[in-house]
Amino acid sequence: MIPNKTLNPIVTAFLHEPTGSLTSVVRDPEGPRCAVIDPVLDYDNEGSRTSTASIDPVIAFIRERGLTVEWILETHAHADRKCYEQAIRSFTAPFEG
Repeated sequence: MIPNKTLNPIVTAFLHEPTGSLTSVVRDPEGPRCAVIDPVLDYDNEGSRTSTASIDPVIAFIRERGLTVEWILETHAHADRKCYEQAIRSFTAPFEG
């Protein structure tokens, strides 16, 4: 059950200019939990290569704020998006020492 209070998540969007797609980080204003929605993979058709250029600012944003990625959500299917779930998890996982 959700407590009886107004929920006001903080949403930050990152534009992937080549496709016009948005990757969003939705976070709890009262804690470190967040969701990443529709992460985008950079793919070079000519070189058949991928890069993390578009997701790097998202990962930096998450790390700089000490956020914990609880969910990675995809609102619609793209072959590139599933690839990024593992990248986001590996780059934002808590460090164990």
